[in-house]
Amino acid sequence: MGVRSASKSSIVTAFPYGTAGSTWSIHVSGPVAMAFCGRFTDLFIDVPFYTCFSTIPKYKCLPRKPFYTRVLPKPPVPGEKDTTMHTTIFRHRTSAALALTLAVLALPALAVPSTALLQRCAACHGANGNTAAAALYPNLAGQSAAYIELQLTNFRNGERPHAQMRAVAEQLTAPEMRELAAFYAAQQAKPQPPTDAAMERQGRHVFEHGSANGAPACASCHGPKGHGQAPFPRIASQPAGYTLEQLKVYRDAPRFNNPLATAMKQVAVKLSDADMRAVSAYLATVR
Repeated sequence: MGVRSASKSSIVTAFPYGTAGSTWSIHVSGPVAMAFCGRFTDLFIDVPFYTCFSTIPKYKCLPRKPFYTRVLPKPPVPGEKDTTMHTTIFRHRTSAALALTLAVLALPALAVPSTALLQRCAACHGANGNTAAAALYPNLAGQSAAYIELQLTNFRNGERPHAQMRAVAEQLTAPEMRELAAFYAAQQAKPQPPTDAAMERQGRHVFEHGSANGAPACASCHGPKGHGQAPFPRIASQPAGYTLEQLKVYRDAPRFNNPLATAMKQVAVKLSDADMRAVSAYLATVR
């Protein structure tokens, strides 16, 4: 019942559904298969589960048959305990668990960045992605891996102008960018200590409710705690000076080609200097 796949790390899963001969097939990659099985393991209570792991050569010729033989349940005998449902649930959870395990094994391993590669970034961004020069550089720790990789690409091709970062990005290969992005995304961001309670309180109001000039709440795009939500980056725990500088760049630049940067410009032009300083100060303290 499975369908062979040419994808390197993909799984084809088929569920006979409804009447005899009716099949619902899905073609998913390893990560999607993990999410799929993990989310729906408990839902397939009475559906036979078939899988064809066609990327493993020794299993290519497996017969297309279920992991078990389905037997129609017998009518319960008075006085005896009916175990049909418990057996069915266990059987399908076992099948889903097997599929999930093999999906994990199908995922390509992500290499850890070399010490030499990390040292290129550590001078400015810190060994674990928390910069020691908060007045100059951003934290990378806890940032979305996809966002870090995108920004490195933008620095390299000039979409995001920055002479120093372009020189760094031009020396990185695509796999190295992915390795660095994954490494820093897994690190713990460290917030800055509070310095001005009144200003931070004002900044929290801008973050949660927007500005008096009509700028929307930062939380509406960057999440209720500023941790980011695709495609918007994490802004919590960033040094106040860096955030303030970026807001001014968005406000003062004549135009952007990137639609997300264009959206940020529309927000920044509605923030006063006081709003920018306040929200930057608040975000620096958010864990």
